[in-house]
Amino acid sequence: MTPPRTYRPDVDGLRAVAVVAVILNHLDHRLLPGGYLGVDIFFVISGFVITVSLRQRPDERLGQLLTGFFARRFRRLVPALALCVAVSGLAVWGIAPNPRESLEIGLAALVGVSNVSLLWNAQDYFGTSTARNFFTQTWSLGVEEQFYLLFPFLVWTAGLSRLSRGPLRLFIICVVLSALSVVAVLRMPGWDGGAAYYLVFGRFWELGCGVLAALVPVKRRSVPAWVALAVMIAVMALPLPPSVLIGFLIVPPTVVVIMGDASKPLAWPAFVGVGRMSYSLYLWHWPVIAGCLLAFGRFHLDIPARLVPMLLLGTASYFLVERPARARLAALPRQWSFVTAFGSLALTAGLLAGLNTWTNPWPAMGRVFADIPADFPPFPITLVDHMKECAVDGSYRFARPTTFDRCTLAPYAGARNTVWAMGDSHAGALQGMLVALYRQTGLGIHLIETPAMPFPAPPGLDYPDRNAFFATTLTRIEPGDIVLLARVFMSKDGTMAPLPDVVPWIAEVEALATRLRPLGAQIVVAGPPPIFHFDTIYDCARRPDGTTPCDVDRARLAAVIDPMMAALEAAARRQPNLHVFDDFTPLCPAERRACSPIEDNIPQFCDRDHLNAAGSASLAPAFVTFMAGAGLFRPGH
Repeated sequence: MTPPRTYRPDVDGLRAVAVVAVILNHLDHRLLPGGYLGVDIFFVISGFVITVSLRQRPDERLGQLLTGFFARRFRRLVPALALCVAVSGLAVWGIAPNPRESLEIGLAALVGVSNVSLLWNAQDYFGTSTARNFFTQTWSLGVEEQFYLLFPFLVWTAGLSRLSRGPLRLFIICVVLSALSVVAVLRMPGWDGGAAYYLVFGRFWELGCGVLAALVPVKRRSVPAWVALAVMIAVMALPLPPSVLIGFLIVPPTVVVIMGDASKPLAWPAFVGVGRMSYSLYLWHWPVIAGCLLAFGRFHLDIPARLVPMLLLGTASYFLVERPARARLAALPRQWSFVTAFGSLALTAGLLAGLNTWTNPWPAMGRVFADIPADFPPFPITLVDHMKECAVDGSYRFARPTTFDRCTLAPYAGARNTVWAMGDSHAGALQGMLVALYRQTGLGIHLIETPAMPFPAPPGLDYPDRNAFFATTLTRIEPGDIVLLARVFMSKDGTMAPLPDVVPWIAEVEALATRLRPLGAQIVVAGPPPIFHFDTIYDCARRPDGTTPCDVDRARLAAVIDPMMAALEAAARRQPNLHVFDDFTPLCPAERRACSPIEDNIPQFCDRDHLNAAGSASLAPAFVTFMAGAGLFRPGH
């Protein structure tokens, strides 16, 4: 067995590199485009440090191993987390008119599942929906805490400290599990902020690399580590598109730095000091950024004005809470660590639950809008939660035997036909229109969205769940029924460029129309809606002249949308049962010079390209008129 390793100050220095990278990226991604990879570095460090710690422990029974391990984890993580969540919860309740979303993620963070909760709410780490959430940063704690639930059992099974071949057995186990994790990353959706990014299945390999680094006996050398450290910094400085796949560039050099010898610069007191405070700094940096965004808007405060409070809060948290709580609890019997942890978590959870129940009549932001509509209304009759039951991606939101029927309503009031809506999240964003259509016309409705996967799937892509849903649809479809397709058409990076797969997708739609023609079914494609470029809808407060900072010149949008509409309409001329619904015009009438996400001081969009319930429902009259004009529906029947 390799002798136990002693404290490594350079590892704390590496923590400093990671946390500074994350903070710079979140302050302004232009400062360090790949700074979000600091989280990947943290995962490798965690795997390494946890393994070294457990390897130094004397031979223990499983119960002793578990209680000791979790007592140490609770002392390390819970006091600072509970304080941050409690204070941040009070802050968001005091600032935001609608703090529910943040408070719910905060509650999830207290039990180590905020990563799952963020996904459940269909939020995108690199998108706009997380920008105003005070607890987005806790997703990485969720990953680590879920890893902690498994790793002690792997250590015990391998016999790390009990058996002479224990390290080798643990090495083999982690190699196998890490390989499976890599496969999961490559197969899971959401490389740019979805399931592959958030879930522990896609992150185990990074933690596993840290474990392997602690198990491999090597002679530390300086040159490879210096080169690896330079590679790490270079990767984070490159303007690469955000993706979990960039982790494959940052993790190997991180492992080399840990296994090599870059101790002289990384062990400088300044680096070590920041590294020791990295957990508290990481906890507090995001609530400050989100709070400033909510209260003042993007770029209304410069970087020092945001950096100073996060440093003050992080430093105070470390010296007044994290370090003393850890030291004092370590001197007491283990049960005190559990009592303190569960007690503080319960009190904080009670506080957040109460705040989620009480409405603040005087939020600091004031009532920016006359109303903020929900993203999705409840389905009529079934009252299903759309995102929990009718959004299926096969990675964490799975199809159930009841999904199809729960997300389908039969026609009523004399109507005979059904609108079968399918597609990615932009199909889901039409739910408000479908609900209004059902109530106003009696037409049946069906909606199961497959996030990030349009229907029909572009060439080379396949989605078994969607295929199964469509097969069921084919058994129920009636002559005159409408298959409504919607998808994302434009990039979300502000360039407003058409996505490259739109043209081949239109060809697939034509093939689908040919397939459905013998059944008497009609296809309607919802054209591209307006797209904006803002971080949060709160940035779009109306100015005195009636405009908003988020308005976009209509001619600029039309220059991108019109050619795509022309391609769709050309396809419709070739296929008699294919029709195109222009949703751009009712959302941004031709007489306007600018398109706005706000109408009558009420947001119509929940983010830069997805309609909320009000915006979607506003399309219902135009859709009824469109159907009547195309001979697809006769009002009153």
